[in-house]
Amino acid sequence: MKAIIQNQRVQRTWVYQMSEAKWSRDDFLHEIQNSHLQWPHYKIKGQGLPAAEDTLILFYAPTGSEFPGICGQGVIERFHPRSKKITFQVDPMTKRLSERPWWDGKAKKLLDEIRGRPPRATLFSADRKQAAAIHFGVQKWLRQTQ
Repeated sequence: MKAIIQNQRVQRTWVYQMSEAKWSRDDFLHEIQNSHLQWPHYKIKGQGLPAAEDTLILFYAPTGSEFPGICGQGVIERFHPRSKKITFQVDPMTKRLSERPWWDGKAKKLLDEIRGRPPRATLFSADRKQAAAIHFGVQKWLRQTQ
């Protein structure tokens, strides 16, 4: 028998791209001490719009960055399209990732695939396969850097 699912939304993963030129690493490290944050967003690339309970991956773009890579994650609590803000809860692993962001050949290839060309946006949607690759890549990176 086929199950019918109505009005259920699939959780998505979003990559939030930051620029060290516009937002210093010190400012980032200070901000993530708070467990709930509200940050601006500008252009969005990908399918749909962010929503509550989606995963948010925090990423410093490599251009002009001393510490590029995936430097944290959180869970979106609220997306504010009119005010162009996104409210999210910081995941505890962000502190460790911020000390040593995941940035190797696999991370670069994956993020280039997600961001596309040109990679000019604040938020990028990741498909299921890409989201799983981020999850497993981050876990492996954290185990290696203990």
